[in-house]
Amino acid sequence: MQSAESFINQVWYGPRGPHHWLLMFCLLPLSLLFYCVVKLRLYAYSSGLFKMSDSAVPTVVIGNITVGGTGKTPLAIALAVALKQAGLNVGVVSRGYGTNANTIKYPLIVESDGDATICGDEPLLIKRNTGAHVIVDPVRSRGAAMLLSSFQCDVVLCDDGLQHYALGRQLELGVIDAARQFGNRLPLPVGPLREPISRLRKCHYVILNEGTQVPPVDNEIYSDENDSNELNRDRLFSMSLQTTVLVNITTGETIKVNQLNASTVHAVAGIGNPGRFFATLKQLGLELIEHPKPDHYVLQEQELDFGDSYPVIMTEKDAIKLRHTTSTNLWYLPVQANLPDVFVKRLLVDIKSLIK
Repeated sequence: MQSAESFINQVWYGPRGPHHWLLMFCLLPLSLLFYCVVKLRLYAYSSGLFKMSDSAVPTVVIGNITVGGTGKTPLAIALAVALKQAGLNVGVVSRGYGTNANTIKYPLIVESDGDATICGDEPLLIKRNTGAHVIVDPVRSRGAAMLLSSFQCDVVLCDDGLQHYALGRQLELGVIDAARQFGNRLPLPVGPLREPISRLRKCHYVILNEGTQVPPVDNEIYSDENDSNELNRDRLFSMSLQTTVLVNITTGETIKVNQLNASTVHAVAGIGNPGRFFATLKQLGLELIEHPKPDHYVLQEQELDFGDSYPVIMTEKDAIKLRHTTSTNLWYLPVQANLPDVFVKRLLVDIKSLIK
């Protein structure tokens, strides 16, 4: 039986059968209403009717206009590392999805030994991979203010905040999944768009996440004249994801994929786009038994006992939530974002020019 998530993905990204088209037709009025609300909200903030927060330091927002994972967190990690290497005191503010907001006192400072079920998997992942100051707060402007008052940060990165307009920002980075792109190009719920594609024109940079594909996806997929205008081609840069090793969750042992004792594995992914993770493992030559989970899903160790001896491979985002496992058959696949030097240099010049 087809899952609800799989059905929605077919509606949004195709191929579609008659029943998918029928659902699209029925949902179209809701999409039109959603589109109107989005446009009104944009107008309210751009006209000053709704207030944006002010910041004494450059604030860089990383986000996307589609539902689901596009690679924002690997990008945030790569940028935080690059900015720290340039001598800047970097702070990151995040929503902290997947936590119980009713039991947490915000703003929440994320520590390296924190619990992902409390602070969120992505903030903890950023903290451990960068050492930057990380604060979780649904009210991003409040979290950003704490980064300045408590840590005197030179620059603030906001992981996933493109539509959080209450947070003032000097720079915006829009991220696109090169494989999925914009799906059927329709707004929620009949399509995956949170905002119109034209919203990307307001972004200072647009990052095309080409994943681990070799050779990379050709940027000419955006040769359409309308897309070229919307994407500011002179500020469109490609990002690839690099991965070469597996890490054992319990022992910390690091091995190459071809050193696994089996070519068939259980692949588990609780991320926005599990298909991208599965495709990466297939590119590495593995045969998969796929176990997709909802984004930010909290895995329990007993769920990972599939009654056989095949290794279980998951994302680092999933592994970070398994705190007390003793199984030596669980592995995660870390990924690292590779960014063009010219993009990093241009962004650094932009940021430094804004520092007072």
